[in-house]
This record gives sequence, C-alpha cells and structure tokens, in this order.
Amino acid sequence: TELENIGTKENINVDSNLKIDTTTELTVQVASEIWHNFVVDRLWEEHHSPRNVTLDMFGEIGEVLELFLEKRTDKFISCLSDELADCIACVVRLTKVCNIDI
Repeated sequence: TELENIGTKENINVDSNLKIDTTTELTVQVASEIWHNFVVDRLWEEHHSPRNVTLDMFGEIGEVLELFLEKRTDKFISCLSDELADCIACVVRLTKVCNIDI
C-alpha cells in the first residue's frame, strides 16, 4: 500500500511546494507533512479531530498489547515493528491536528 512506502527514499516527495532531496533524512516534520497530504488527498480531514486520532492511537496501542498476550512467534518482532510504526504515525498525526511542534 501507499503507507508501506512512506519513508522510503523513493517516496520522500511531500508535494510540489516542498521538494525533498532523496538523501534527506525522514524527520517528524516531513513525516507529518506526508501523512497530512495523504489524509487531505482522501478527504479524511473532517474525520481527524484530536479525539478521533487519539481513539485511533489507543486502538493501535491495544494491538501492541495484544501481541504480548499472544504466543510469541518468529514473526513477533516484525509484527511489533509494524504496530509500533502505526502508533508513531498516530502520534505524528495528533501533533499536526493539534498544531504541536515536536
């Protein structure tokens, strides 16, 4: 999916106004802009209130906790990595929605 490629050097192009060199490190600000543009392109902004983004974040945290309740498999680290990335994406989105600069 499109989100899986966010952060890869091929995709660090936020929009026509903000060109990022492919050697540029992915920062919180860049990730926030990428995620924001993803939301805007899909007309999801009206659904991304601070409350809704926070609820989504707690859902993702629940998925992390669920991994620890299940038997650890060879895919545990991979799954944990994916779920933690989702949690980070929620935090990044929440900072944008609340106009917080971290």
